[in-house]
Amino acid sequence: MSASPHNPAMQLDPRTYARGRSCVHCGLCLPACPTYTQTFNEADSPRGRIQLMLALSDGAIQPTESVRKHLDLCLDCRGCETACPSGVVYHELIEETREKLTANQIPTFQDRLMRWTFFHILAKPRRLKLAMVPGRIAKALGLFKFLPASLAKLGQMIPSGGSWWPRSLPRIASGGVSPREVVGFFPTCVGSVMYDQVNRKSVELLQAAGVTVSTPNTQVCCGAIHLHNGDQETAMNLARQNIRAFTSGEPVG
Repeated sequence: MSASPHNPAMQLDPRTYARGRSCVHCGLCLPACPTYTQTFNEADSPRGRIQLMLALSDGAIQPTESVRKHLDLCLDCRGCETACPSGVVYHELIEETREKLTANQIPTFQDRLMRWTFFHILAKPRRLKLAMVPGRIAKALGLFKFLPASLAKLGQMIPSGGSWWPRSLPRIASGGVSPREVVGFFPTCVGSVMYDQVNRKSVELLQAAGVTVSTPNTQVCCGAIHLHNGDQETAMNLARQNIRAFTSGEPVG
């Protein structure tokens, strides 16, 4: 069955639509969905969201605030995919739908502020380091409670401990005179700043196991923030840059 043309702006690619139709509503995905297990709302479950996305594509419903909220709550963690006996490729459905929602949405000031924060602060480790200094001070003084709820949640992510100015990992961390393996390490944007000690301990553990760790300095944001916010083109460009960074053939050691 192909999608109806009633809502061309929201119409899914026929292949994506067909994958959504393969859902048999068995419910095995429900325990694997972190949002459903919190709200127990069918619209916050993978099968419920699939029905919303197919209905948007068909033009049976409109992208109202309520519909957007249920889709926005999805973490795109893909836990439902491993539990699905029908092999529904859920992430393609949610990512394509979010891209279309973004393209057909008039963003509010708060939406613009959040997107700017995501794309230009969280996805830029050096800028995030700078932003974390007043962020830690604001958290210590309890100032986040005066900000909009979406920004206040960002304040909750700031860890109480850790370095105020994390150092970057070395490009090469040797695993010994005769290392058994060489692995590429991806520290991530947020992880390299907020949880830098976790990254550092991970590298030390690999070294202790005789593994040389390579952390290319040309790697960039993974693009997940962009993809989850409907900017698929930027996410793909970032992915290509990271592929080049890890396959450039630079000598190790």
